[in-house]
Amino acid sequence: MNQKKAVIFDLDQTLLDRTTSLIKFLTWQINFFQLVVANDREQFIQRFLELDDNGKVWKDLVYENLIQEFSIQYHSKEILLSKLYQ
Repeated sequence: MNQKKAVIFDLDQTLLDRTTSLIKFLTWQINFFQLVVANDREQFIQRFLELDDNGKVWKDLVYENLIQEFSIQYHSKEILLSKLYQ
């Protein structure tokens, strides 16, 4: 049987709204790990999106910055990354 293979690139987010998906994930991650207090949730998400720069910045660097800026003590970037790519 002849299998067709394809690679699809969604550079303009027409197939998947990356930002909305990322916000939903970050909301879950913040709640699951209790990363920040309720008053800082929106700020955390906005800062993640800024640092992420539409996916141009490695996520380990994004999490390193967030851990410092929000004084997150009990979760490492490795733990947070593991849920991002799971």
